Amino acid sequence: MVVFSEPRKKRAQEEKYHAMIGEIAKQIDHIGRKWDADDMKRLLVDEFAEEMRLACTPLHHDGRVTVSFDGRRTVQLGIQTAEFYVKEAAQFIEFLYAFGTARGVVFSE
Repeated sequence: MVVFSEPRKKRAQEEKYHAMIGEIAKQIDHIGRKWDADDMKRLLVDEFAEEMRLACTPLHHDGRVTVSFDGRRTVQLGIQTAEFYVKEAAQFIEFLYAFGTARGVVFSE
């Protein structure tokens, strides 16, 4: 069986956005505190997914939110950067530049 699909993100794109997420995590606060790169990645991916929805171009594997089993927490499901297409990864990098720049993040190249 042959399956045609969009090409998956490139390793160089992955390295770029992970570096950018690390720089954002080091330089900005969210709700009064710093977050490690993994937590910041989740926050940024969620924000990016919402931006894509608002632009009427949702991610091909958009997420969803549900309540935890005990009903006390909200859980984000489904969005994984490992599933990004090349185009989505490129858009995520552009989003990170805009997000960080708007908050005074200085990116190293």
